[in-house]
Amino acid sequence: MSENQAVIECQDVSLIINGTSILTEINFKLIQGEHCVLLGLNGSGKTSLLKLLSGYGYPSEGKLTVLGRYFGEIDLRILRKRIGWVHMDLKYGIPSFMNSIEVVISGKRGALVIYEDVGKSELDKAVHFLKLMNAEKIIDRRFGSLSTGERQKVLIARALFMDPEILLLDEPCLGLDPV
Repeated sequence: MSENQAVIECQDVSLIINGTSILTEINFKLIQGEHCVLLGLNGSGKTSLLKLLSGYGYPSEGKLTVLGRYFGEIDLRILRKRIGWVHMDLKYGIPSFMNSIEVVISGKRGALVIYEDVGKSELDKAVHFLKLMNAEKIIDRRFGSLSTGERQKVLIARALFMDPEILLLDEPCLGLDPV
């Protein structure tokens, strides 16, 4: 993508679920290299918007373009592999028997469980991102035994491991110390 190209563009995006308006006429553009924070009250639709932006749904109305691809003209399964997304509910889908390094590597595969062998380069890369998150002490620990903050660090490392073109973080500091 070029430097001044929009990586996300919402034009009058609305989301209606079971007759209830969740999002109404959302309009914004995020340019390559920009960062933004989405703030709002509980129940205001922040997670619903992030779910749409990450390719886990379609808007009811309006036009949504992510990474230059218009929703309705792209296979969202392919788009999702280009987007790192950390959200609260992800930790409930990961089997508790997996260790931290397996959870991190599973992100690249677009799955929650790893069934095939893992190469040394993948292991090294996963260790790198766990160290980046100051989580090297929990590399071999089972995901189910981790604290909320430790799980969050593993999930952020998992998203970074994917080398995403867009990184979406929904309540990324959940369970983490202020430092």
